[in-house]
Amino acid sequence: MRWLKFFFVFTLAYGFASEPLNWVVATVNNNPITFYDVQRYNQFITENSGGMVTNTFEEGLQNWFTYYILKSLAESDKRYQLAPGEIQDAMLPYVKMTNTQPELVSLFNKYRDLLEMRVEVNLYIQKLTFFNESFKRELYQGIDEAEAKAFYETNKTNFLAPPLVNLMVFAALYPENASLTELETIEKTFEVLAKEATKTTNGNSLVEKYKKSVTFTPYSGNSGLTNVQHLFLSGYPEEVLGLALDPTYYKQYLDKGKVFGPQVLQFRKDKKKYVLVMRVLQKEESKVLPYEEVKNYIYTLLQNKRVEDVVRKWCADQVRTYKVSLEIKDKTYQGAYDAYIRR
Repeated sequence: MRWLKFFFVFTLAYGFASEPLNWVVATVNNNPITFYDVQRYNQFITENSGGMVTNTFEEGLQNWFTYYILKSLAESDKRYQLAPGEIQDAMLPYVKMTNTQPELVSLFNKYRDLLEMRVEVNLYIQKLTFFNESFKRELYQGIDEAEAKAFYETNKTNFLAPPLVNLMVFAALYPENASLTELETIEKTFEVLAKEATKTTNGNSLVEKYKKSVTFTPYSGNSGLTNVQHLFLSGYPEEVLGLALDPTYYKQYLDKGKVFGPQVLQFRKDKKKYVLVMRVLQKEESKVLPYEEVKNYIYTLLQNKRVEDVVRKWCADQVRTYKVSLEIKDKTYQGAYDAYIRR
């Protein structure tokens, strides 16, 4: 497991070609693992974590090793076979999550098979824990306070609270096919907004004042002092938050509460153009979180790391003792096999 910096980041989603090159990289008990399988799995991990976790190709390949080795349990011992519908039942929390967080629907539909794969792995681990006493003992040795504190001290700068910003934003879809009269109305309104935004911090009142002339986006007005992750999840475009956090080219316009815009920008989320006026009213930089605030999270991290290590060790033993056949077909990735078996 790679330890990560816990701050909010914006990432681009890199798509694959519609017809990617593909070949078999390895087999586990004659189950093929292709180059595309690994790339798609790694893409899923990146998108599922909001860009905070990235796998190397070798790490993604090793995750497929683990999946097929665990799956081989059911082939050799009926105790580990999954009952009909067991995976679907275990998927219900994910399904319910999409009901309360509609933004996850696209990810769920795109990678449902890989979500099911991870659920299946967890079910095999549960059965191993139940039926294999030595596996269970090794898995649940416990994490002590000294270990957690030592981890915190070593990785302290990785536990960052997201930066906070208080924004006054005015945005509206730029009507590219509108009449000249409509374009003039929106442009003049935003020019006036930019001037008035220098004289007040009450963005909501300005939205109310000009809503008959312009159809504002839902996030227009005042954000209040809020961490950027919450703002992003509530609908603020990454371009707006990116300007607030690191204006770079536009820095001269956003320093010391100055007003940015009007400016027409294309937002990546929907590929449409918007006219934007904004002002950063307040900003608090990221800061290291105290141990007590992250202690429970550290315990979870360390326990997850232990689960991963114990599972990988058990899987490697299955290969070393010839209970499972793992063969590298593309020798470019022999190192992934060697590292896996040495665990």
